[in-house]
Amino acid sequence: MSDTAPSQEQLLCEVEGLRARLEEVEETLRAIRSGEVDALVVSTAEGERIYSLRGTEQPYRVMVETMSEGAVTLAPDGAIIYSNQRFADLLHTGLEQVIGSMLQRFVQPDQGEHFAHLLERSQTRGIREKITLQTPDGLAVPVSITLRSLLEYGVQGIVAVVFDLTEIATAEAALRNYQEHLQTLVRERTAKLEELNQELEGFAYSVSHDLRVPLRAIDGFSRILLTRYQDMLDDEGKRYLNLVRDNVKRMSQLIDDILAFSRMGRVGMAASEVDMETMARAVWEELKSTAAERNLDMAIKPLPPSRGDLAMLHQVWVNLLSNAIKFTRPKTMASIEVGGYTEGAEQVYYVRDNGVGFDMQYVHKLFGVFQRLHGVDEFEGTGIGLAIVKRIITRHGGRVWAQARVDEGACFYFTLPDLERNP
Repeated sequence: MSDTAPSQEQLLCEVEGLRARLEEVEETLRAIRSGEVDALVVSTAEGERIYSLRGTEQPYRVMVETMSEGAVTLAPDGAIIYSNQRFADLLHTGLEQVIGSMLQRFVQPDQGEHFAHLLERSQTRGIREKITLQTPDGLAVPVSITLRSLLEYGVQGIVAVVFDLTEIATAEAALRNYQEHLQTLVRERTAKLEELNQELEGFAYSVSHDLRVPLRAIDGFSRILLTRYQDMLDDEGKRYLNLVRDNVKRMSQLIDDILAFSRMGRVGMAASEVDMETMARAVWEELKSTAAERNLDMAIKPLPPSRGDLAMLHQVWVNLLSNAIKFTRPKTMASIEVGGYTEGAEQVYYVRDNGVGFDMQYVHKLFGVFQRLHGVDEFEGTGIGLAIVKRIITRHGGRVWAQARVDEGACFYFTLPDLERNP
């Protein structure tokens, strides 16, 4: 059967069909242009295809257009199919210059190869990286870009969300400048402080020398009066002269302690491993003769070793054990215990006694210079010993504190950095 020409009726049907299809395409294009739908155009082997979302997705389009980050839809090769206004603003250009361009065009040249790798990797997993874009007039724009493939939605394309890091970079630069400024101020203040400390130390030595001369004279004249003129003095006169001499000795000790406290903040430290248990026992042997007539129950438990300046740590044990001996004097049987343990990144040491203790509401005064919780007539001392302990331990990077109850004893703690964790 031979082919015959289509009839007029057939031709009319084909025309009507083509017209309907054309109207459908024109309606789709009109909807895309008016913003009623969002569209993704992808080039394939069969030609360009239009993937559209119906007008019910208008809220999504509005959200993308008004978001503060740049939003871009890319073809797999990096061609920009869609861009919101924010992304164009980041590049200081118009949308007409962005849509249809390759995103690589707006990446700094030295990062082009890196960005190509990002596009390739984004085909299989989400990517978030920091890159630097470049505006058409050459301005660098640091950004954080997130790339995600649309293959899981059946579309060959990539969504990119771009966050402007310019303000963050500016803030970081300002912070670095401020840090440098602070470091300069610290160096200047440190230099001035060292200068003042040197002046203060020189003043302390000068004053101590000037004070010792009249003190020695007072003590000498008092001794002469007691020896040469004792027959002319009654008991009350002798008592007064002895009080003068006692106070001269106390003043001399106070001067020594002030100088020791001043030096402790400036003397160099020679750090080495320290057998704290051996040191504590040696200090106890030195001190126990000062209370030979008393009943002292002394217990030194195993102490963890540490690291520090031998002379300084020796002074810490001397001051703490001396205090324990002194403040247990009213007790018939004095009990003193030395112990230590490791806690976190610190070695903790303590000296516990059953002495007179103190009221914890005044604990903040303990480690201050010239701070005393007991009267001079009760216990001797200048009130500087614990201040020296605190200064030494602070220089070693440790802490000091105390716990006590009135008439039930006290416990003084200090810490040093753990030897194993802080070699």
